Parts: sequence; C-alpha cells; structure tokens
Amino acid sequence: MTQAILLGAGRGSRLDAERGAGPKWMLEVEGQPLAQHLVNVLHAHDVTNILLVRGALGGTVLSPSVAYADVLDSPNMLHTMQQVRHAVRDDVIIAYCDLLLEPRVVRQLLKDSSDAAVVVDRNWASLFALREDDPISIAESCQIVDGRLTEIGQPLVEGRWPEAQYVGLMRFSQKGFRELMTLYDELEVTTAGQSWRNAKSFSAAYITDFLQAAIDHGIPLTAVTIEGGWLEFDTPRDLALARRLPSEPKPLIFDPATLPSHPSVLSAGGVAVRGLGASREVLLVGSGEAGGWRVPKGMLESGEAVEVAARREVQEETGVPVAIDGSAQCEEWSYEYGGRRWRERCFFYPMAALEDATPTPDGEHSVAAWVSGSVALAGMRFPEERRVVERVLS
Repeated sequence: MTQAILLGAGRGSRLDAERGAGPKWMLEVEGQPLAQHLVNVLHAHDVTNILLVRGALGGTVLSPSVAYADVLDSPNMLHTMQQVRHAVRDDVIIAYCDLLLEPRVVRQLLKDSSDAAVVVDRNWASLFALREDDPISIAESCQIVDGRLTEIGQPLVEGRWPEAQYVGLMRFSQKGFRELMTLYDELEVTTAGQSWRNAKSFSAAYITDFLQAAIDHGIPLTAVTIEGGWLEFDTPRDLALARRLPSEPKPLIFDPATLPSHPSVLSAGGVAVRGLGASREVLLVGSGEAGGWRVPKGMLESGEAVEVAARREVQEETGVPVAIDGSAQCEEWSYEYGGRRWRERCFFYPMAALEDATPTPDGEHSVAAWVSGSVALAGMRFPEERRVVERVLS
C-alpha cells in the first residue's frame, strides 16, 4: 500500500489577488481546485490514504475520504513534512499541493521500487520559458549520474546547465522515510544557531536543501525522470498559463485532457458468501424484489482505511459481522449528486460471516438477506455489482 501526504500549509502570497480568502491550492483550473485534481489522480492509481496538510487559511477538497492535518506555525514545506511524520505508516508519496500532474507522472513514480525517489523533469526548459521571460532565472541545479541524483536545488554555476528540474513530488519506502527523518533530527541539533546551506538557519531551509544534505550523507536518491506533464503555481502568470492550455490544439508541456474530469469519491464493501457448490448464498441488501438487489457498500470516512470501511459498511447495512477473505476488486462509475457529476471508485472484497447472525437492514435498505447465487446474479440492480458477485462466486 502507498499513502500520500499533500503539503499545503503555505500561504502563496504571490497569488494573493487570485486566491481570495483560501489557500492557493483551492484555485480552480478546469473546474476543480488544484488539490482536488491531485486527489483525483492519486485515487485513480489506488492511493486511497491521503492526508492534506493545511495552514492558517484552511481549505477543503470535495472528496470526503481525504483527511486533514493543520500545521499553523511551519515556515516551509520541509518542516511541515517533519511535523506530520507520525502519519507515515506505509510507503508514502509526498507532493506539493500547488501542482497539477498528468496521470502518467504518478504512474511512473509508482513503478519505482527504490527507498527514496524524486521526480525531475528533463523537459523543464520548455515549461520555464512560458513561466518567465528569463527561464534560467528560476532554475536550480540538478545533476544525475547512473540514475541517481548527485545535486539538486542549489544555485546554478555559470556554464553548468541543469539536467532536469525538481518537480515537488517524491516517494519513499517506510525505511527510506525513517532514514531521512533520522537525518533531519541530527541536522536540527548539529546546525542549531548557524546558517545552513541556502538559508539563514536549518529551520528556514527548503526541501531541496535537505535532499542535497541527504545525498551528501550517502543516502541514495533515485531520479525518476519525466518529460513534461506537470505544472506548478507560484505566480499569476503560472495560473494564466494553466487556464489557457485547454484552448491550444496540442499543448506540449501539459495536457489538461488527461486529468480526471470529475471529483472522485471512494467507497468500499463486500460480497459475503456462505455454503458450498450450488447451495452458496450471497449476503445482499436492497428492495427484496428482482432487479433491486445491491452489494452492501458505502463511502470511506475521512482518513479511514479501505479494508476498515468495507467491513464497517457490510456490518452496518446487514447487521452481520464479517471478515475479509481475499483481495479487492475495483469497479468505477459516474453519477449526478448535488448538481455535480462525481466519479466513484469502489473496492469490493470477498468476505465471510464471523457468526450466524440474522441479517437486519439499516435504514437505507428495505431488506438484508442471504440470497441464492442464481437469484443474486439474476436480480442485481447494477451491472458493475453483478460483475463483482459473479467473479466472487466463480
């Protein structure tokens, strides 16, 4: 499993006029806030455990399963990350909240299996030329040897062109993250009261300074190289660039058409089966009439794990305690609610009842019952749920 932490505690003062009262990651592009696009893309790659770190300006995304942590006194991304380190329990993606990412970028990062991976863009000059009249003025160093970073985020040396640019997107194994946090603790002590790298003190240092320190201390950082597919938002010019891209016939640096078009929600449930052979029965809810049967399921609550939500929803809707008995199957569909179109991604688990309890429906359904396999397959309300039942029974 991979979780994600989105760092959004900063103010984004250069976009004060555009962002209004909220943080800059709530600025809308293509009809959705920046952070919502990140959530949608992560959900599409089965990254379900997402923690969004907010600052004093607050803010929310539309997906109800996203959890929040409020860090009100952090000077920058590095120290925000450190303050939520306790939340890291799996491999973790760390991303700045003021990014747009094409799905291919996240997909490429997830393919990497190293303990510490940092995404860098080799086609950075094409993007930076649109962001600034003098693109080299906003560039920083980046050197790669044998697939590993040897230098990142430092002032440029004349005549030494950077090979790529840091994107603000990383992935660490649990081991890799612990190693970095150990280094953080050491540096916090050994640099106290001193200027450090490009900052007046370690407490004011940037993540790229810290990544360079990791390299210098022998921690290998894999360079996950991309060719475009990302945007960041520091200035009004960045925002204007993103908003005009959809009108361009073939955008070369970022394709907005690749973004999921609707906000995503996550749900989970399960197909509990009892009996053997032709006598197998499936635990279902619904109206009790043909064409009205449903698999018990429901939306994830904020910060809830998928497996926990699946068990909770089945027990709440049927009154039968259950245990997961296999790997999840995923189905997707779209629907209208509250004047908006949503994309739902649901994880269905094979399950077994933990006791011989009589099914009892909750207030959402008229009936909860053990239904024969043949009746279940013939009477499901939705084709997506019928496919799930069919696969579990087969």
